[in-house]
Amino acid sequence: MERNLKNTKDTEKMAWDVLEILSEVVEKTNQATLVTLSGELGAGKTTFVKALAEKLCVSEDVTSPTFVIERRYKTKHKIFSKLVHIDCYRLENGKELQNLEWIDRLSEPGSLIALEWPEKVREVIPENVIEIEFQVGEGDQRVVNIKGLK
Repeated sequence: MERNLKNTKDTEKMAWDVLEILSEVVEKTNQATLVTLSGELGAGKTTFVKALAEKLCVSEDVTSPTFVIERRYKTKHKIFSKLVHIDCYRLENGKELQNLEWIDRLSEPGSLIALEWPEKVREVIPENVIEIEFQVGEGDQRVVNIKGLK
C-alpha cells in the first residue's frame, strides 16, 4: 500500500489509520506487535511515532530515543498497554539489539514496538512484521510504502 503525504497532518492521519488496523489484528495474538520504520533522517519516522503515542493516550512527551536507544511509554489504549520506541541508528548490528532484551520485548503481549532503522539490525527482525518506509519528496511531502497490513 502506498500513500502520498502532503504534510504532518497527513502523517498523523496515517498513523491513526495504521493503529486502527493493528487494533483489530492484535486481539488475535499473544506477543508484541512490531512496526519497522525506515527512511532517511527527517523523513517522518519519529513524527509517525508521536502520532501513534497521541492516539494511544500516552501522557508523556514522546521524543526520539536516538541516544538512549529505547523509550517505553504506558498507554491508555484498550489493546496496547505499552508503546516501545526503539531507534537503532547508533547500533552496529542485531547482536547489540539482542543485548538490550530484544527477545523479551517481542514476547510482551499488549506492546506496540515502533523500531526505527531496521536495516541496521535486519538479522534479528522476525518475519511477518509491518514495514513502513518513508521517502522524502519536495518540501513536506512524503511517499510512504506500507507492507504487511491487510
